[in-house]
Amino acid sequence: AEPQMLAARGPWVLAHRIIDVLIDRFLRSLVVVDRVIDELEEAAISAAEAFDMSDALELKRKLTAVRQMMRDQRAIILRLSNDPALVRGLQLRRYFKDVDDHASEIMHVLDKQVDSVTALRETYYAMINVRLSDTMRILTVLTTIVAPLNLLVGFYGMNFEFIPLLHSQSGFWIV
Repeated sequence: AEPQMLAARGPWVLAHRIIDVLIDRFLRSLVVVDRVIDELEEAAISAAEAFDMSDALELKRKLTAVRQMMRDQRAIILRLSNDPALVRGLQLRRYFKDVDDHASEIMHVLDKQVDSVTALRETYYAMINVRLSDTMRILTVLTTIVAPLNLLVGFYGMNFEFIPLLHSQSGFWIV
């Protein structure tokens, strides 16, 4: 509808239309954030060593701030949909209730996205822990092999005259 026609029907009708359009566009724009989260998840799983966790933390910080702003806006919309002193027409309050339903859906999507970024962080740390575990396993095997040899070399490298098998013809091979 044209703005003049909406304004002629009253300021609350115009306010409802503006808020409704903004809320609907905001809801559609959250799809872009879902794609960014999916890309971050893919990067964290496929190349954990090259993944920059600061991007995910920055996204979570921004989403948390947007969620708080949306919570405040939803409180205003809820008041417009329920307070007959502000909006007199019952039908118009129902329209604001519909906008409140959309705002509630945005809150749900934002909560889901913050949870996804939190899960992404946990996934990243799990991937890093798996790599660390693999490295520790290799180091443990090497230590198990090298430590006894190091003990023998240290023991037989001492300058003592009475070391077992030191002067024996087959002592080297027995050790």
